[in-house]
Amino acid sequence: MEQLLKENMIRVKLQTKKNCYKVFLDDYRNESELLDNIAGIIFENPAVVILYGDKQCDSDFINITEKIKVLCDEFDAVLMVYKRADLTFLTDADGVYLDNQSITPHQAREIIGENKFICLESAEQTVDNHVDFKSSGNKLFIGDKTISILEITK
Repeated sequence: MEQLLKENMIRVKLQTKKNCYKVFLDDYRNESELLDNIAGIIFENPAVVILYGDKQCDSDFINITEKIKVLCDEFDAVLMVYKRADLTFLTDADGVYLDNQSITPHQAREIIGENKFICLESAEQTVDNHVDFKSSGNKLFIGDKTISILEITK
C-alpha cells in the first residue's frame, strides 16, 4: 500500500513534465548566469533538472544546489543530483540520478529516505524496489511516459 502511494506521488509530480535537462555546473563560472539560464528554461516549461558537478567541491555544490532548489520549487520543477545521494539529502533535492558506477539504489535509499526519487540509468530491464524510474540514452521512462533528456548549454 505504501509503495503504491509513493508511486502515485511520483507520477503526479512528474505528469506535467515534458523534458529533462542536464545542467553541468562545471561549465559555469558565473553563478547568476547559471541561475538565470535555469530559471528561464523552467519558467517556460516546468521540467526535471539533473545537476552534474564533478569538479565542484562539496560546499560549493551544496551552495548552488540550494539556490537551484529554490528556483525549482518556485517553478514546480523536479531537481535531481547526479550520483550523490549524500548531497541529495543535504540539499533537499527531489531525488538522485544514479548510473552503473554509482552506489546501489538500496544504498541511495538508505541515505535519502523514502520520500525522494531514485532514477537508475540502465539499458537493462532489472527490477529493483528502490528504483522509482529509469533512463536509457537520452530518455527517462516513468511508467508509460517517456521524457527527453536535453543538455542546458551556455
